[in-house]
Amino acid sequence: MAVERWLLVVRPMKALSIRHAKILGFFVWIYALCLSLPPLFGWGSYSPEAGNVSCSVSWEVHDPVTKSESYIGFLFILGLLVPVLVISGSYAAIILTLRRVRKRAGKFLTRLNFRSGSSTIFLCLNSNFNDERQFDEKHIGTL
Repeated sequence: MAVERWLLVVRPMKALSIRHAKILGFFVWIYALCLSLPPLFGWGSYSPEAGNVSCSVSWEVHDPVTKSESYIGFLFILGLLVPVLVISGSYAAIILTLRRVRKRAGKFLTRLNFRSGSSTIFLCLNSNFNDERQFDEKHIGTL
């Protein structure tokens, strides 16, 4: 999702096509399967959670036969660190892009405000100048 948002912000005119969305969805499923299937092939293990309602990675059992420590490290790196880095990088790129756009828009708006500033001040001073309710303290919040 973060990569998709990054693509939409950085390249707004090149929307993500249905084909590319399917490819990204397929990649996410393959990635999830690569993280969850190794215990079924003997690397790490699954065990019942509290209450025997569901099962999860066996975090407490450190079996040298199944090499559960290396599988837990694998999950930590590819299941936590890589997604956090991708999400952080995507949002950092979005923030940098928005800052650049704001800086460019700020230069444009500064020129625009400078050119139309005198007419804006004149309109503000001229409109409702004689309305005394405007200066009454108890009605200031209703303006």
